[in-house]
Amino acid sequence: MNGILKKIGGGVGKFLTVKNIVILVVVVVLGGLIYMYKGIAVAALVDWRPISRVAVIKQLEKNSGKQALDALIVEKLVQSELKKAGTLVTDEEVSAEIKKIEETIAAQGGTLDQLLEMEGVTKDELKKQLRTQIQVKKFFADKTAVADEEVSKYIKDNKITVPKEGGEEFKKQIKEQLEGQKLNQAAGEWVETLRSKASIRYFVNY
Repeated sequence: MNGILKKIGGGVGKFLTVKNIVILVVVVVLGGLIYMYKGIAVAALVDWRPISRVAVIKQLEKNSGKQALDALIVEKLVQSELKKAGTLVTDEEVSAEIKKIEETIAAQGGTLDQLLEMEGVTKDELKKQLRTQIQVKKFFADKTAVADEEVSKYIKDNKITVPKEGGEEFKKQIKEQLEGQKLNQAAGEWVETLRSKASIRYFVNY
């Protein structure tokens, strides 16, 4: 009897050893894959319980999906119209805008890289946004031009005192402000017109 039990015990022991090895290998492989691709499927682990990226995306869509989708729709409409108009922007123009931004941030004691990291925006994304902004500004150049008379009228109507030192720079800033206001109004009306004429089919309702 003892001999039989010994044989049975040995067989079971051998079986369990092989099984455990297989399980261990599977666990190690799966663990390695999860670690390597953790950012693709899993956003975080809370006490070893995963929060999937799908759950995060669903939450984001629930909170701001409509705004994000509308922004993407507008971007496509605008890019399409700018392409038709043949409005071009050079790399030098984009670089000049980036330099202005860097100078403004530096005057406040910061750097562009710090700001981009804080906002979660890459430099390539910034360049893309600036390129579009410059294109739109060129597209509406004839509608956003501000004459010196308009600047003088604005200063008079708002009872603004122009400083003796740096007066011309002060007036230049006001002119840019007025141009920005005209651009915002013209671009806003343009976008609404594009949306009203476009064929937009929604497959997700937020």
